Amino acid sequence: MLRKLLRDFRVVHVHGNNFNAASAFGPFRVPAVVEVTLVRKDLSRRVPCANPMRIRALDEPNAKIFLNVSET
Repeated sequence: MLRKLLRDFRVVHVHGNNFNAASAFGPFRVPAVVEVTLVRKDLSRRVPCANPMRIRALDEPNAKIFLNVSET
């Protein structure tokens, strides 16, 4: 399904969601749920990542019972 989506869309933002507890892989914490924002390729152009920092309007916690991965 992802390959099919990526034929016509490009990923413009990805971040972990705290809707469920994160899993530990060695020293890393990986979220069980990941949010991906896609934009149609015909409405966008490919550019390098300009800002790898958190975007407040998009990266807010969803579940109060779990910490964000960056807080663990």
